[in-house]
Amino acid sequence: MPKNILIIEDEVFISMMLEDTVEKFGYKVLDKLRYGEEVMEKIDGYKNKPDLICSDIYLAGEINGIEVAKLVKEKYDIPIIFMSAFSDEETIKEAKEVDYYDYMFKPIDEEKFLQTLKKLFGEE
Repeated sequence: MPKNILIIEDEVFISMMLEDTVEKFGYKVLDKLRYGEEVMEKIDGYKNKPDLICSDIYLAGEINGIEVAKLVKEKYDIPIIFMSAFSDEETIKEAKEVDYYDYMFKPIDEEKFLQTLKKLFGEE
């Protein structure tokens, strides 16, 4: 059974590209969300929880990806990969407050992303 991946990305085009990449690698996109405010309610409602969350740092709405990750980590043991165009010291420092699996810079290197997924899911 393919692993379920939740994508949290406010830019529709990027979210569609990420979905295509995830599915090309043989994984399933459980959902694509744009707003941090909707994440916990959605996760609580899923019959099958995501095996991984891929989240942008800066999202539409009031709650950013780091705050979402903190909320998720309080309730669920779901690995998180941050995907961001921001590589500044302050953003990375803030992200380190969360136990994330990886931090990838956009544009996403597909080969590195695939290797990260394989390692995470024990498929190497």
